[in-house]
Amino acid sequence: MAIRAFNVEIAQVQDTVTNKQIGLMRLQFWKDSLDQLYKEAAPKQPVAMELGRAIHSKNLSRRWLTKLIEARERSLEEKAPMTVKAVEEYADCTSSAVMFLVLESVGIRDVHADHAASHLGKALGFTTLLRATPYHASLRKLNLPVEVLAKHKVSEEQVYRGSQEQEMKDAVFELASLAHQHLDKARSLSSSLPRPALSVFLPALVCDNYLTGLQRAHFNVFDAKLQQKAHLLPAKLWWKKLRGTY
Repeated sequence: MAIRAFNVEIAQVQDTVTNKQIGLMRLQFWKDSLDQLYKEAAPKQPVAMELGRAIHSKNLSRRWLTKLIEARERSLEEKAPMTVKAVEEYADCTSSAVMFLVLESVGIRDVHADHAASHLGKALGFTTLLRATPYHASLRKLNLPVEVLAKHKVSEEQVYRGSQEQEMKDAVFELASLAHQHLDKARSLSSSLPRPALSVFLPALVCDNYLTGLQRAHFNVFDAKLQQKAHLLPAKLWWKKLRGTY
């Protein structure tokens, strides 16, 4: 919970500040806080205090926490990713980093688990990118990789106005397919994972849920149904946990 709270705390900086410099100052607070946390001197901030307890009780690697902050600093530039590779690299420093930390928190340091976590993190990255597209478009921010939009001849303005044209759907289909490929790869490694790791990979179901809905919407990323709460998701997560699968 402390790891995920920390991730939320720094992820929301971009959406809550009025300019980049203020955002950088808030992220610098977390950089400075990490220095203190690893010296067992937690600042009097609720998330930092809980994170400090987690760091020392679970021996969490500082490099993943640092990567999370640095990735959020780069996102403050508000530039659309140029390539699919750039999206994957960002996902590796955010979603995958969270997965690595959660694995450490349950005492798992395993090369197969890390490999699966890297792929699931990328799947989550692409899924989050697609799901957030309507929100970013409403702010006239481009979050989809430029190379994919160019390949399918989709303009920035089409994204901003919520295009439901076929070329936009084709671009979305390509990105959804990449998410699915990483998800399949993460699942193909399940047999080589330590059993306690399986519950850590339950967020795979979140990808499944959204990507299935996107397919039903014929890859119209602006379909309002995709923004509705998935009321059955908790029950599905519980069932997968009982079965020891993801």
